[in-house]
Amino acid sequence: MSDPKAQRVIVKLDYPVELPDGTRAEVAIRRPTIGDMLDCPVNDRTGLKEETALMARLCGLCVEDVRALDMADYDKLQTELLRFRGVSGN
Repeated sequence: MSDPKAQRVIVKLDYPVELPDGTRAEVAIRRPTIGDMLDCPVNDRTGLKEETALMARLCGLCVEDVRALDMADYDKLQTELLRFRGVSGN
């Protein structure tokens, strides 16, 4: 289990992704700031498109890079984001 108080978590990808700068086998996600949430608001009325913009920002990727991720790997990143926000996963 990841520490929800950690500033950054490395997520190992089950399905490494080929990006313009090379193959990625892991992605680092950092804790969101208030600024991140204001600039990329995500709530129960927004969808995956809005969350993808936030995820790209937190992972230091562009939206196109996040779109290339396998959904199972995206779910792992999403779980970390929820932990950072203090929401228990499924």
